[in-house]
Amino acid sequence: MNAWQEIRRVVSTDGKRRMTVKLTPNSLFRFFEDTLAYDDDNDITYWSPSHMSGLYASADDAERAAYSELPWLRDRNSN
Repeated sequence: MNAWQEIRRVVSTDGKRRMTVKLTPNSLFRFFEDTLAYDDDNDITYWSPSHMSGLYASADDAERAAYSELPWLRDRNSN
């Protein structure tokens, strides 16, 4: 496998953040947080990387770490 594969995606309730768990080409897992950004000059929105985790042995481990490390996911899970 030469490409990253998205395994899971969670979007914040306000739609301004997202977390994705991806399978790396070396068969490990990592989560990413992206934040929705706005470019005034070009009048466009885009996802900007805001956090990248270390490597995990499983998608479940990466997702658990995301819920532990990202405040908006912790808050979402506690409601």
